[in-house]
Amino acid sequence: SHSSDRSDSSSVVYQHEPFTIFCSRILDLAASNWPDSDVNGFCAERLSGGGFFASSASHDRTSAGETRYIVRIPRFDSAKVDGEVAVLHFVGRIAIPVPTVITFDKTAGNALGLLYMIQNWIVGTDLSSCFPGLNHGQKASIARELSAIFRQMLEIRSSTGGRLVLDSEKGAVRIAPLSQ
Repeated sequence: SHSSDRSDSSSVVYQHEPFTIFCSRILDLAASNWPDSDVNGFCAERLSGGGFFASSASHDRTSAGETRYIVRIPRFDSAKVDGEVAVLHFVGRIAIPVPTVITFDKTAGNALGLLYMIQNWIVGTDLSSCFPGLNHGQKASIARELSAIFRQMLEIRSSTGGRLVLDSEKGAVRIAPLSQ
Protein backbone atom coordinates (compact mmCIF):
# COMPACT_ATOMS: atom_id res chain seq x y z
CA SER A 1 0.00 0.00 0.00
CA HIS A 2 1.34 3.43 -0.93
CA SER A 3 1.20 6.20 1.62
CA SER A 4 -0.84 8.21 -0.90
CA ASP A 5 -3.42 5.40 -0.92
CA ARG A 6 -4.34 6.11 2.69
CA SER A 7 -6.07 9.14 4.08
CA ASP A 8 -6.87 10.38 7.54
CA SER A 9 -10.23 11.44 6.17
CA SER A 10 -12.70 9.24 4.36
CA SER A 11 -10.48 6.24 3.64
CA VAL A 12 -9.67 5.68 7.30
CA VAL A 13 -12.35 7.47 9.32
CA TYR A 14 -15.29 6.31 7.17
CA GLN A 15 -13.69 3.02 6.05
CA HIS A 16 -13.81 3.98 2.36
CA GLU A 17 -11.57 2.36 -0.21
CA PRO A 18 -8.29 4.13 -1.05
CA PHE A 19 -8.63 7.02 -3.47
CA THR A 20 -6.34 5.44 -6.07
CA ILE A 21 -8.87 2.62 -6.41
CA PHE A 22 -11.93 4.86 -6.15
CA CYS A 23 -10.51 7.23 -8.78
CA SER A 24 -10.99 4.64 -11.53
CA ARG A 25 -14.70 4.43 -10.63
CA ILE A 26 -15.01 8.22 -10.88
CA LEU A 27 -13.52 8.03 -14.37
CA ASP A 28 -15.95 5.20 -15.26
CA LEU A 29 -18.79 7.42 -14.06
CA ALA A 30 -17.54 10.29 -16.22
CA ALA A 31 -17.38 7.98 -19.24
CA SER A 32 -20.93 6.75 -18.61
CA ASN A 33 -22.27 10.32 -18.30
CA TRP A 34 -20.38 11.62 -21.36
CA PRO A 35 -19.97 8.60 -23.67
CA ASP A 36 -18.74 10.73 -26.59
CA SER A 37 -15.81 12.04 -24.54
CA ASP A 38 -12.32 10.62 -24.48
CA VAL A 39 -11.94 8.91 -21.08
CA ASN A 40 -8.21 9.64 -21.26
CA GLY A 41 -9.12 13.33 -21.22
CA PHE A 42 -10.65 13.06 -17.74
CA CYS A 43 -8.74 13.27 -14.49
CA ALA A 44 -9.90 13.13 -10.89
CA GLU A 45 -8.48 14.27 -7.59
CA ARG A 46 -9.60 14.38 -3.98
CA LEU A 47 -10.82 17.63 -2.43
CA SER A 48 -10.70 18.51 1.22
CA GLY A 49 -14.09 18.27 2.85
CA GLY A 50 -15.06 14.99 1.22
CA GLY A 51 -15.74 16.04 -2.37
CA PHE A 52 -13.96 14.96 -5.49
CA PHE A 53 -12.87 17.09 -8.40
CA ALA A 54 -13.15 15.76 -11.91
CA SER A 55 -12.12 17.64 -15.00
CA SER A 56 -12.38 17.04 -18.69
CA ALA A 57 -10.21 18.40 -21.42
CA SER A 58 -12.59 17.10 -24.07
CA HIS A 59 -16.18 17.77 -22.92
CA ASP A 60 -17.88 21.20 -22.99
CA ARG A 61 -14.60 23.06 -23.34
CA THR A 62 -14.25 26.41 -21.62
CA SER A 63 -11.98 29.19 -22.81
CA ALA A 64 -9.24 27.57 -20.73
CA GLY A 65 -9.84 24.28 -22.60
CA GLU A 66 -11.04 22.44 -19.53
CA THR A 67 -14.38 21.86 -17.85
CA ARG A 68 -14.38 21.17 -14.14
CA TYR A 69 -16.96 19.33 -12.07
CA ILE A 70 -17.46 18.47 -8.42
CA VAL A 71 -18.57 14.92 -7.66
CA ARG A 72 -20.42 14.97 -4.33
CA ILE A 73 -20.88 11.64 -2.59
CA PRO A 74 -22.78 11.50 0.70
CA ARG A 75 -20.88 9.99 3.60
CA PHE A 76 -23.90 8.73 5.48
CA ASP A 77 -26.71 6.35 4.53
CA SER A 78 -29.35 8.84 5.66
CA ALA A 79 -28.42 11.31 2.89
CA LYS A 80 -31.11 12.33 0.41
CA VAL A 81 -29.32 13.38 -2.77
CA ASP A 82 -32.58 14.27 -4.54
CA GLY A 83 -33.50 16.52 -1.59
CA GLU A 84 -30.18 18.34 -1.88
CA VAL A 85 -30.75 18.75 -5.63
CA ALA A 86 -34.23 20.17 -4.94
CA VAL A 87 -32.81 22.71 -2.48
CA LEU A 88 -30.13 23.82 -4.96
CA HIS A 89 -32.74 24.22 -7.74
CA PHE A 90 -35.02 26.21 -5.44
CA VAL A 91 -32.32 28.48 -4.01
CA GLY A 92 -30.94 29.09 -7.50
CA ARG A 93 -34.36 30.31 -8.65
CA ILE A 94 -34.32 33.16 -6.12
CA ALA A 95 -31.15 34.67 -7.58
CA ILE A 96 -28.73 33.22 -5.05
CA PRO A 97 -25.66 31.85 -6.82
CA VAL A 98 -25.43 28.08 -6.44
CA PRO A 99 -23.66 25.40 -8.47
CA THR A 100 -25.57 23.87 -11.35
CA VAL A 101 -26.44 20.21 -10.88
CA ILE A 102 -25.28 18.44 -14.03
CA THR A 103 -26.63 15.03 -13.06
CA PHE A 104 -27.29 12.91 -9.98
CA ASP A 105 -28.27 9.41 -8.98
CA LYS A 106 -30.15 8.68 -5.77
CA THR A 107 -29.45 4.95 -6.14
CA ALA A 108 -26.32 2.83 -6.02
CA GLY A 109 -27.03 1.43 -9.50
CA ASN A 110 -24.23 3.28 -11.29
CA ALA A 111 -20.48 3.10 -12.00
CA LEU A 112 -19.66 4.35 -8.49
CA GLY A 113 -22.00 1.97 -6.72
CA LEU A 114 -22.98 4.98 -4.57
CA LEU A 115 -25.41 7.89 -4.48
CA TYR A 116 -23.83 10.96 -6.08
CA MET A 117 -24.35 14.43 -7.51
CA ILE A 118 -22.18 16.09 -10.17
CA GLN A 119 -22.08 19.89 -10.09
CA ASN A 120 -20.28 22.46 -12.15
CA TRP A 121 -17.12 23.85 -10.59
CA ILE A 122 -17.48 27.43 -9.40
CA VAL A 123 -14.20 29.30 -9.65
CA GLY A 124 -13.12 31.12 -6.52
CA THR A 125 -11.96 30.68 -2.97
CA ASP A 126 -14.13 29.36 -0.20
CA LEU A 127 -15.08 32.06 2.28
CA SER A 128 -13.94 30.17 5.36
CA SER A 129 -10.33 30.05 4.17
CA CYS A 130 -10.01 33.66 3.00
CA PHE A 131 -12.20 35.47 5.56
CA PRO A 132 -9.53 35.84 8.29
CA GLY A 133 -7.28 37.75 5.87
CA LEU A 134 -9.93 40.27 4.77
CA ASN A 135 -9.94 43.83 6.02
CA HIS A 136 -12.89 45.35 7.90
CA GLY A 137 -14.46 46.89 4.78
CA GLN A 138 -14.34 43.59 2.90
CA LYS A 139 -15.87 41.72 5.84
CA ALA A 140 -18.63 44.36 6.11
CA SER A 141 -19.37 43.98 2.39
CA ILE A 142 -19.74 40.21 2.80
CA ALA A 143 -22.01 40.74 5.80
CA ARG A 144 -24.24 43.04 3.68
CA GLU A 145 -24.38 40.49 0.85
CA LEU A 146 -25.25 37.65 3.23
CA SER A 147 -27.88 39.83 4.89
CA ALA A 148 -29.51 40.46 1.50
CA ILE A 149 -29.50 36.73 0.74
CA PHE A 150 -31.02 35.85 4.13
CA ARG A 151 -33.65 38.57 3.65
CA GLN A 152 -34.59 37.03 0.28
CA MET A 153 -34.90 33.61 1.87
CA LEU A 154 -37.02 34.92 4.76
CA GLU A 155 -39.45 36.59 2.33
CA ILE A 156 -40.40 33.23 0.82
CA ARG A 157 -43.80 32.07 2.01
CA SER A 158 -45.83 28.96 1.40
CA SER A 159 -49.40 28.09 2.31
CA THR A 160 -48.28 24.58 3.32
CA GLY A 161 -45.53 23.21 5.50
CA GLY A 162 -43.22 20.52 4.25
CA ARG A 163 -39.94 19.89 2.54
CA LEU A 164 -38.63 20.64 -0.93
CA VAL A 165 -38.73 17.71 -3.33
CA LEU A 166 -37.81 17.32 -6.96
CA ASP A 167 -40.80 16.43 -9.13
CA SER A 168 -39.31 13.68 -11.30
CA GLU A 169 -41.83 14.08 -14.13
CA LYS A 170 -41.60 17.85 -14.47
CA GLY A 171 -38.08 18.45 -13.15
CA ALA A 172 -39.56 21.20 -10.98
CA VAL A 173 -39.36 21.73 -7.24
CA ARG A 174 -42.46 21.45 -5.09
CA ILE A 175 -43.29 21.32 -1.41
CA ALA A 176 -44.24 17.88 -0.15
CA PRO A 177 -45.85 17.16 3.22
CA LEU A 178 -43.35 15.90 5.78
CA SER A 179 -45.02 12.46 5.77
CA GLN A 180 -43.89 11.74 2.16
